[in-house]
Amino acid sequence: MEVEVSGNGRREQTVEVRIKKKTNLTNNDNKGINTRNYPFYEKEGTDDFKIVSNNGGKIPNFKYDITYIRISMRMKIEGSISFRGIAMTHHIFESALRMEVSSLHHSTVIQWVKRIGYYELQKPKERGNWLIVIDESVMVGQSRLLNIYGLLVEDIPVDRALILQDMESLYVSSRTSWTGDDIGVVIKKLQVDLGNIAYSVSDGGNNLIKACVTTQTTHIYDITHYIALQYQYILKDIGDFQTLSSMMGKMRRKGILSKIAHLLPPNQRVKSRFLNINLLITWSLKALWHIDNQTKSELSELEINELKWVEQYRNLITELIELEQIKSITFSILKNEHFSEKSLLQLSLALGSMEQTVGTKGQSLIHGIRTYYKNHRDYLDKYPRLLCCSDIIESGFGKLKQVISANKMCGFTDIALCLAAFCNDLSDNEIRNAMRFCTFNKVREFSKEHFLQSMFVKRKEFSHTKFDEKSSEIINLYHAKNGANFYDANAA
Repeated sequence: MEVEVSGNGRREQTVEVRIKKKTNLTNNDNKGINTRNYPFYEKEGTDDFKIVSNNGGKIPNFKYDITYIRISMRMKIEGSISFRGIAMTHHIFESALRMEVSSLHHSTVIQWVKRIGYYELQKPKERGNWLIVIDESVMVGQSRLLNIYGLLVEDIPVDRALILQDMESLYVSSRTSWTGDDIGVVIKKLQVDLGNIAYSVSDGGNNLIKACVTTQTTHIYDITHYIALQYQYILKDIGDFQTLSSMMGKMRRKGILSKIAHLLPPNQRVKSRFLNINLLITWSLKALWHIDNQTKSELSELEINELKWVEQYRNLITELIELEQIKSITFSILKNEHFSEKSLLQLSLALGSMEQTVGTKGQSLIHGIRTYYKNHRDYLDKYPRLLCCSDIIESGFGKLKQVISANKMCGFTDIALCLAAFCNDLSDNEIRNAMRFCTFNKVREFSKEHFLQSMFVKRKEFSHTKFDEKSSEIINLYHAKNGANFYDANAA
């Protein structure tokens, strides 16, 4: 059996596994054979396992070889497996194949991810014309994480959207707040290091706009957030839309613990309500289908009656579908073809053909999209193709929050170095360079400088507070007796 193991679809390693009847070998039989990572072998005259591996080789002072590290990193970065899950997966795999169990600890995998992230941030970058994608994210407490990805202008891919491996990680850091001046200082330093920042792409946050103004950096508005603002402008004063959203909220609150819990509409986050209207439309269309096709529907009469209130919003839902069709065409062109004369011609023709068939709301959205590309068209004089979407950085934040989803109370700690590690292609050379780039003490020093303490550490400091004598007397007033807390009158 041949197994291809590669980070980029290339045949970088071939592992040949021959499975025969297993016999117990003594330690003397293993003498002179390295079985640390690939302990299968076949000794002449015995029946056992053998692995012949053309792997990336060992890294000095590391127990595990490059292939082992790469597999672990792919589990984390591509498979989104938890750190403990990676260690357990190796243990199960090795045990099932009767391999020598490596006793990999999850903290080792965490160190590997941080090393790769640190390497991505610190490795030398080519000087030239760069574009940056910048955003910040907020979690529990006062932790705000600033992330900046970059890409050489001439390296924008043709005919496809960006992936994280296209990007270079330029900056990751957390603070209690990020003002426009703070971000401006970071951008100025990047300008010195990279040569020139041609333009930045962001969601248009006030502090991000101010940073671009203070550093005289051209700003391209993210098309996704721009369309969401157009939705808000079109729908905010529409009474039917507000009522529909309100009715969905009431149905969720009323039915969450009832017999109709399986019929509940999707939860609408206030912050992203206009970004996720497609969820509202999809649920409404399903409800209308069951109302219109009661003989074909598998729902009971009682369940259909709970959905009949949706029928009065049929016209509004039709108009929302038109908006979504316009948005879908716009995203398909500008996120894959990017912002260029070719893509603008395609978009203009597509919107022109739709303009005659849609209602007033659809026409208003088309007008807003035309305003967008008129405002940015002059930039094409300098660069033939512009990036106009910051989805790539949102994708990075989404993957990071999935990494820390089990420990949301941590906030943004140095595990945010995952944002940089996501950009690594996990080739043999990159892993070798990352592991040998620095000691883990260097990574720890960098983390102390750029990331806040976790909520767990702060709570631990609170819990380990040393009480003075008077405070201790008050605490000692309460004792546990028979499983219940009671007040000790004698101590009082």
